[in-house]
This record gives sequence, C-alpha cells and structure tokens, in this order.
Amino acid sequence: SRSFKRPVPELVEPNDSWFSAIRRASERIANLTIENKGITVSPAAGKRPATANSRWDRTVAIELVRTEKFSEAMALLRDLPAESKSDPDAQLLMAVLLTNRGDLPEAEKLCQHVLGLDELNAGAHYLMALCREHAGDQAGALQHDQSAAYLDPGFAMPHLHMGLVAKRFGDRETTRRELERALPLLDREDASRILLFGGGFTREALVEFCRAELRVCGDAS
Repeated sequence: SRSFKRPVPELVEPNDSWFSAIRRASERIANLTIENKGITVSPAAGKRPATANSRWDRTVAIELVRTEKFSEAMALLRDLPAESKSDPDAQLLMAVLLTNRGDLPEAEKLCQHVLGLDELNAGAHYLMALCREHAGDQAGALQHDQSAAYLDPGFAMPHLHMGLVAKRFGDRETTRRELERALPLLDREDASRILLFGGGFTREALVEFCRAELRVCGDAS
C-alpha cells in the first residue's frame, strides 16, 4: 500500500498539530505523484468545456481530488468563469487544496471570503481553525472548531481537532471528551467530507487514530 495510507498514529508525532500531520501526508502524496507520473500539469489540465451559462461541476473537482490530481483540481478551479469563482463551494474547495499544500495565509483569506458569503459554513470554520492553530492562535482555532461543530453536529473533524489541540496543552478531560465525540461521527461521516477534510487519511485510519488516542487516555480498549 502507499505510504500516505499508513495508520495515522504512525504519522502524528508527539505534541504535533493536526496541520503538521496533514502536511506530511500531503508531502507523501506529492512525492508519489512526482515519482509515479513524472509529468508537468498544463494550466488547463482537468478542465471540461463549459457553456457560457453553465456552473462549475463539483463532481469533476471532487473526482480529481479523489484520484490525487491536486494540481489539475486547482487548475480547474482557477480557470472557472468569474460567476463560478464566487461560488462558496468552489472557494472552499480551493481553500482545502491550499491548506493541504501548506499555503495557510491564502487558505485563510479564502475561508474569510466564504464566511463573508455564508457565515454558517461549517467547512470554512473548520479550515479556519487549522489556519488559526498554525498561526499560533489556539483560542481562535478552538472558537472556529466550536462554531463548525455547532453548525453541523454530524461533522467529525472539528471534534478531532479540538481533541488534539487540548492534548497539546495537557487537557486530558477535553481531549477524551472531544475524541469520544469524534469517534462515532467518523463512522457515519460522508465519504466526500472525509476526502476533503480528512487530511489525506482514510476513514479507517482516522478511526484507528481516535481509538489509539483514547487508549492513551485510558478510556478505550
């Protein structure tokens, strides 16, 4: 199996941030792409012809991400007509790609734009939490995670992230509580949301990670 598919416990180091784990997974994916393909993606790669009145096709972009064609996905989004570029889903997907490749300042700008269009967007709040954590703003990160979890009670990743942030500060009670909340939600999480917000990890790896962290807290077998 590919290296980035290894269980999360092998990829998350002590006192690590979730962003750092995502970054390492993304670097593995990028290296595999270079090694396996050895090609340069043209600016128009992955783009489908569109009529003047058509909106962007989210399924095409999601499929490019699923097949690890990240450069093509970004090129597709950048080549969208102006009216589609203002679509919150398109902006959020671009923010996902920027976050996974480590361009947090640009990802944060896009998330702020998305939240300006739709302040109830749970995905944008979750990505903002990653950006704020990376910037050293732990309070801001938790605030955005809490907003994401409140706006979408079925969203697993904000709880996972809050658990890891709490772990870094030695708050075992919060770590245990948030991971216990994340674990059943991961089992039911939509596959496309795992793909977009799971940092390159599979559902199984994320579940294993939660269980491993709960065992450390002494609350899971």
